[in-house]
Amino acid sequence: LGVAPLRACTQEGKGRALLAEETSSSRREETSSSRREETSSSRRQRSTTTMADSGPPWCTIESDPGVFTELIHKIGVKDVQVEELWSLDEAAFHNLHPVYGLIFLFKLRPEDVRDDRAALTDYEPSELFFARQVITNACATQAILSILLNIPDMDLGDELSSFKEFTSHFDAEMRGLAISNSEVIRDVHNSFARPEPFVKGSEVEATGDDDVYHFISYLPVGDAAYELDGLQRGPIKLGDIKPGGSWIDVARPVIEERIRTYQGSEIRFCLMAVVGNRLRRLEREVAGKRAYLRALCIKL
Repeated sequence: LGVAPLRACTQEGKGRALLAEETSSSRREETSSSRREETSSSRRQRSTTTMADSGPPWCTIESDPGVFTELIHKIGVKDVQVEELWSLDEAAFHNLHPVYGLIFLFKLRPEDVRDDRAALTDYEPSELFFARQVITNACATQAILSILLNIPDMDLGDELSSFKEFTSHFDAEMRGLAISNSEVIRDVHNSFARPEPFVKGSEVEATGDDDVYHFISYLPVGDAAYELDGLQRGPIKLGDIKPGGSWIDVARPVIEERIRTYQGSEIRFCLMAVVGNRLRRLEREVAGKRAYLRALCIKL
């Protein structure tokens, strides 16, 4: 797996508008009532169209585990960190448990957007957080949020806990809009903007000649493993987790197959694991052993 800290994707590869804003000139013979109706409809449509584009633009950020870890901490989640993986072998996950999810970066192709796998549309939103991507350059942060907001019993901090409760019954499109309009999430994301000398943030858009890269998430929810991709209509269930097995065993062949489809034409991939905070885990282990030694000394 190679590192690909390149330009993040835009919806549909080059950016997808939520709704197309239609304008037409009114005929002179139209009645005043029909004109008022058309004007009202046009205003409602413009309001919906610009909802995802309100506020400052979202900048591209580096696909770096240190950046992602700091981004998670700035949002308010402290017991989580991100580690880069160089393979999918079991040995790569040694000492990383618990693994809450995987973030995969790959070069986006037209066939990736037109995924023919069945996406779930009848799932319970309160049990699985999935959001459509409705804003450009947000796929990295959205992949992170897809994992964090699906970790059971995780201390998400005040801001993300409130966001999760607020969007608990939203559909995927509305959740995407909620992410794009969250000033806190956007400001944290933009605080890690990649340096682009002499280029304004709003001008960092993918052109027809640019390679476009995209972040997606793999994670367990309940007794199954899922792929969450904001470009798709819904979550993609990869399979059930065998009793006593690992959800990574379900996700591993899917990721490997995706890499194989490039047939050597692309070597720039990046795989990162969202895991428990290793320092805090070691601190708890040390504290536990100290308590055991103190109890043992008292008995002696």
